[in-house]
Amino acid sequence: MPGLAATTMNWSPTKAPQAVKRYDDIWFLDDRVGWAVNLNGEILHTEDGGETWSTQMHNPAIYLRCIAFASPTRGWAGSVGGETGFPILYDTRDGGRTWSVVPNIPADAPVAVWMWVVNEQVVYIAGANTPETPVRMMKTVDGGKTWTAWDMRPWADNLIDVYFPTADRGWVVGGRTDDRNPNPAKPMLRPVVLYTQDGGRTFTDQVASVRNQLKLGEWGWKMQFLDDRIGFIALQNYDDGSILTTTDGGASWTRRPINDQQKNQNLEGIGFIDEKHGWVGGWGDRAKMKQTTSETLDGGLTWRDANEIGKTINRFRFFGKPVQFGFAAGKTIYKYGPGPTPPAPPAPTQGRIIDDLEPLTAVGTANVRITVPPDAARLTVRIWDSDGPLVRKLIDESNPAPGTRVLTWDRTDDARQSLPVHSYIWRVTVDQTSESKLVLVNPAS
Repeated sequence: MPGLAATTMNWSPTKAPQAVKRYDDIWFLDDRVGWAVNLNGEILHTEDGGETWSTQMHNPAIYLRCIAFASPTRGWAGSVGGETGFPILYDTRDGGRTWSVVPNIPADAPVAVWMWVVNEQVVYIAGANTPETPVRMMKTVDGGKTWTAWDMRPWADNLIDVYFPTADRGWVVGGRTDDRNPNPAKPMLRPVVLYTQDGGRTFTDQVASVRNQLKLGEWGWKMQFLDDRIGFIALQNYDDGSILTTTDGGASWTRRPINDQQKNQNLEGIGFIDEKHGWVGGWGDRAKMKQTTSETLDGGLTWRDANEIGKTINRFRFFGKPVQFGFAAGKTIYKYGPGPTPPAPPAPTQGRIIDDLEPLTAVGTANVRITVPPDAARLTVRIWDSDGPLVRKLIDESNPAPGTRVLTWDRTDDARQSLPVHSYIWRVTVDQTSESKLVLVNPAS
């Protein structure tokens, strides 16, 4: 792309479907061909850089969280939750035209899935988000014919992102308690940056020497390496915002706070185009309602509000040295490239199931208005903890009556037990169409 270095680069939304609360992950082969997974239980595909998208899979009973490809035909997608017996891993051998459940997953596989594909033979998977569940990794070295799983509790109490530049050398990030509490919880965690050179048989915590500089109640979320020396990690902390940086290949890490005016917190996605210029995104606050993004031009020393580039960003991916283009997954799929920023495409209003897709904050009970179209064969309403587990199947109706109705939820699970106060994801599905919405229900006074 001659002359690109002198061209203004900007972020702009692609034309990905907008009836989605968030896209959790993306994978692109080049500036045109890519895939995305979203909160509607869909795998989407584009062959024109996001101008048009097709749905390759739609399963409203699962929560898809990640996707990765080793080649134009060979790929995997992972799920972190679903109804009883949900599969955690799918694969494709034809570029996503068909997706199949991976049948030979070990019984002790990770309960939540984040992955890195090294090549067509080697794939690493890690999880889970919540420390109360088993913390494990697994891998294949034969293209998915067989998988090996192992316990990661000796090193961590939760695990999120994983990155392996080679078949044996890589990192996995998460958190652990200082005293290795037998009943760990997120408020007890501090970050771990675990490095292995032997394919995951042993790990070294690269932030052990600076542990006292890291805050309680935070853990590693997403990571990015520009090369063998320069790396970045977003730290998720519900009430704070910071990143870790390295300039020596992970031998040492420095914590840098997000000091923009909006006080961006509860970070998830992180992406840098060089050692100095980068962005962080995520939920923005504990309630997940601010949905803010921040930008740095000096390697994380100072930050500015950058919400114009996109919201709720969970993953950045960039291509080229210097960077020629990139993509980010958040409220929609965003593209980074040359030229002015075009206006966001208008959100569709006709044929919508959920009347208002914006986040809802309620007291006592949440009321969500939906419209069921004529001749619908099935209506389901599932409510997900935003960390992954399915907590309530509110409605499952065959031949539902058409028209408008108001759905009410009192923040209880299927056993009618009260759930913690934080944001939940509503997924409303009519036949083969799903829409999602973020809902926070505070206690009644």
